[in-house]
Amino acid sequence: MPRVQVKNANATAHPREFALLHQLGGTDAIESEKLLEASKTYGDSSAVKSLVEGSDAVEFDAFAKAFAKPSQSASVEGPDGNCLGWAARDTSGELAPYKFSRRELQ
Repeated sequence: MPRVQVKNANATAHPREFALLHQLGGTDAIESEKLLEASKTYGDSSAVKSLVEGSDAVEFDAFAKAFAKPSQSASVEGPDGNCLGWAARDTSGELAPYKFSRRELQ
């Protein structure tokens, strides 16, 4: 698959998406397949697919919009999880409690 370069990355406007971009390979060209795989967990698969098809470069704002998906790995409801934390779940920055499981210490 072709490689895609993300241009004009701005960490202050979209810190979560900026961190994800650097986990995937930074502002260097990233394999389209790698972006599509990451979108299954972190973003909107159809939006990412339309971004990478026929394009060798995308603007960071478009990348951030495609990967702007609230975290779904933890929840406040239910007994699941052995820890309680606080985090922003959307771009408003408002903190909300959530439960998550830490791995067992060895």
